[in-house]
Amino acid sequence: MDDALRDNNGGLVEADFTRVCYNKTITHVTGMWKAENALLSTLPLFFTQLGLIMFICHFLKLLLTPLHQPRIVAYTIGGIILGPSFILKTQFSRKYLFPVKSTLTIETMANLGLIYYMFLQGLEVDFKPILQARKKVWSIATAGILVPLPLGYLLHKTLAPNAHPLKATTYGPFFWGTTLATTNFSELAQVLADAKLLQSDVGRTALSVSIINDLVSWVLLVITVATVSDGKLYTVLSTFTLIIFCVYGLRPLLSWMVCNTSFFNEKYDMDNQICFIMAGVLLFGFISDAFGSQSILGAFMLGAILPKGELKTVITEKVEDFVSKVLLPLFFLILGMRTHVDIVFRSASILIVMSIVALAFLAKFL
Repeated sequence: MDDALRDNNGGLVEADFTRVCYNKTITHVTGMWKAENALLSTLPLFFTQLGLIMFICHFLKLLLTPLHQPRIVAYTIGGIILGPSFILKTQFSRKYLFPVKSTLTIETMANLGLIYYMFLQGLEVDFKPILQARKKVWSIATAGILVPLPLGYLLHKTLAPNAHPLKATTYGPFFWGTTLATTNFSELAQVLADAKLLQSDVGRTALSVSIINDLVSWVLLVITVATVSDGKLYTVLSTFTLIIFCVYGLRPLLSWMVCNTSFFNEKYDMDNQICFIMAGVLLFGFISDAFGSQSILGAFMLGAILPKGELKTVITEKVEDFVSKVLLPLFFLILGMRTHVDIVFRSASILIVMSIVALAFLAKFL
């Protein structure tokens, strides 16, 4: 028994905390180095997991290149392959490759990668197409929002018709509708560029619609997250206060600093500027999380309000490859570890699963 659970007389006392322990077996090899098994340490194990998910994701991306599939498809499939539906189903992988004690490390790095990825998404947002959008663009964007919302509600009700009145199931239809209404701007731009439609009228219209849909989806997501949280009014007011401050207060200040201070001059060493901004991404993520919203909202807002120029371009060039090709696959690994394909097909018929997939595609085609 732990000494903290005994009084001065040696008697047992009640504790107001729970201590969780697990056994760690230390093994040594008989080789010349006589070193500890590397997979029992956190850092070598994480390197193994990172290398494995990177190899599978980029290998799948290479295989899917002739089919003109975006990288998010390869990342999603890679996460599912490493999940409990396939590789994680084996005893060896559960014991050595993805033990339970390593989940916290993977989730932490995955969320870090997601925060910086949303910051990069914000860097690509251009408000000019919204301000100059034609009536046709607004009508398509409106249809792209109004149609997926009820379809998402229908999808959730179809999948869980007798769900218990918990937060995850009560507000699930709203999350599903918002998800279907969202368009991944960067992936859409890459698909249009590969198809050589980026500079065409169709491509420009699609990108404008995508920006409008994403911004509206962010607003809906903020409202939904605030509704799910305990302090609903506080979360909504504080989050929208942060957004208004970023757009009307911080954005003009950053523009003025870029134009009138030597720190943001192009001749100045931009490495220091990038370091300050990357630290600011974490700060904004912390602030938005403290307000009751998601940390990715603050990171996205900081990227969206950064003024255009050499600094924005350099940040994208230096950070994008590391975030999207190294850290982001970890996020899809976490998603794959929570996805049980066999349970989905076991608990529902093939017809129901295909109907749900068809409705999800229908929301985008319409």
